[in-house]
Parts: sequence; C-alpha cells; structure tokens
Amino acid sequence: MVSSLAGQSLTTFVSYSPESINSQWVPRMKDALLNRTDSNVILVDWARGARDGGSLLEFPQASGNAQLVGAQTAELIKFLISNAPGSSGSKNLGKRFYIVGFSLGAHVAGYAGNGGINLGRITGNAIKRGSER
Repeated sequence: MVSSLAGQSLTTFVSYSPESINSQWVPRMKDALLNRTDSNVILVDWARGARDGGSLLEFPQASGNAQLVGAQTAELIKFLISNAPGSSGSKNLGKRFYIVGFSLGAHVAGYAGNGGINLGRITGNAIKRGSER
C-alpha cells in the first residue's frame, strides 16, 4: 500500500466535522477529487473521537481530541514518507500531501500541519450548521 501512495500522485487528506459522517457531501468530495486528478484521497473519520456514545462531546473536549487526531495524521504522513520506496525519507515528499479540513476538521488539518512536515497545502473551511448536506 505504501508503494501505491508513494508515487508521483498527490495525496489529499480530507478531515471533516464529526457531524458530517453521514452527510452526502463527504463521498461526493472524495469522488470529485479522484475524478479531477490522479491522486490518493484519505478520509479522516474521527467521529468516535468527537462523540461520547451517540452524542457529540462538548466543544472543549472535541477540540482537544482534534489536536490528537491532527498529531496522528502528521505521524501517518511521516510514516508514508519514510517508507516510500526510493525516497530515503525525503522531506520534499511532504509537498505531495494536502490536507483539507471542514468545520472542526479544519482544526485537525492545522494541527497536522504543525507536525514538522513541509506540506504542499493546508486548507480549512468553516461550515455553517445545517448546510452539511
């Protein structure tokens, strides 16, 4: 799997709000990214980290968990870079990774960007509640 992610393709992580897990836009976003470019798309589903059973956690706890998910996302990217065949762990491979975050997922994207990797792009966007369809 690492070899297929390590090629010249762009890899985009999409981190979305935990409320969006069942929203129709998440698979549409993935499909749109895949149809537009020869790329890899990884959806960061961290709903379990933002929920207590079935209900959403209070914002301070969910926000704290977003920091942990961002750090874990950065570690995954570092792992992919260091295990890419022929890469010798080149930090230049970080430019092949984009992170797109929506709502509280934008915080995840920002925290991942603080993980010591020179990423190609980080994009965050707030979603107005009720517009996640």
